[in-house]
Amino acid sequence: MIRKNIRKFVALLLLVSAAFSLFCLSGCSGESKIVLYVNIDGANDGENYLGMPEVQKKIREIMTDKGLDYIEHTAYGVFNGEDEDSASDGNTLVYTFFGEKERVVLSAALKIKNSLGIKTVLMEKASGEATEVGA
Repeated sequence: MIRKNIRKFVALLLLVSAAFSLFCLSGCSGESKIVLYVNIDGANDGENYLGMPEVQKKIREIMTDKGLDYIEHTAYGVFNGEDEDSASDGNTLVYTFFGEKERVVLSAALKIKNSLGIKTVLMEKASGEATEVGA
């Protein structure tokens, strides 16, 4: 019962994060939006488990190498599919892209997943309009 409530809470947090990204940005009228959700639980470089600062640094390097412009924020939560035993209270990094090519973002996502040994990376694609609040 508690795990189901945690999952509902996590889903709500992720939706709020996506809505925040959509409504609080400027200069993105009508462009495609792609969001990556990266669960850093178990992230490693092949030798050591990595904490949040190390993972963020490595992901930022990947994004820079790919020439991507992004917004990064953290969310409390994890998605591990339907496996009840795999639920945890992990850390999630959320990357939002506007107007970037899907294949480039997908390439970055695969590199993040493979080079850091990350188990779960979700990619969400949508189109919409974001405007600056108060403009």
